Amino acid sequence: MPSPLMQQLIADHRNFAVFIDILEGQADRLEAGERTDLEVVEAILGYLHRYGDQCHHPREDLLYAQLRQRHPQASEGTSGLEADHAQMHEATKRLLHEVRTVCDGSELDAYALAQRLSGFVIHYRAHFDAENEHLFPIAIAVFTPEDWKLIERLAAIMTSAERAMHVQERFHALRNYIHAIDRLNP
Repeated sequence: MPSPLMQQLIADHRNFAVFIDILEGQADRLEAGERTDLEVVEAILGYLHRYGDQCHHPREDLLYAQLRQRHPQASEGTSGLEADHAQMHEATKRLLHEVRTVCDGSELDAYALAQRLSGFVIHYRAHFDAENEHLFPIAIAVFTPEDWKLIERLAAIMTSAERAMHVQERFHALRNYIHAIDRLNP
């Protein structure tokens, strides 16, 4: 049975996949010239930006650091994934800024925005798939109970349980909001 932290990271990826699917649908609508809810896109990007940068990626970075320190050979194939976190942070920040600018009344180049959203979706999916297929199985296979205890302690210092619960509540609220909007605007 994976550690509680690993279970949370796996759950995060499932939650992110829900939002990535919605972003993909919005990008497809935008590219087709159909009505797109950019406020939903903005809300999702905001969630990915805040939670990804403040909770999820720092926790994964603990896994990468522990792999490098305790199991260097096992970590060889994961260095690109760790470096990807900084690139994802910047890409999310730029796209979020662009969408907010459009929501605030700036002119929209629908095709260009659709292309950037589609590229964003492809990149996120590839990153999560690679972590699910490489990082997580390696960590589960090679970490000892002592490794997990250390990682869990460090993660607890970084993120309080109260904050983690708040993030889960925000995910569920945002998901429910988006589903309600989709039902109202087929």
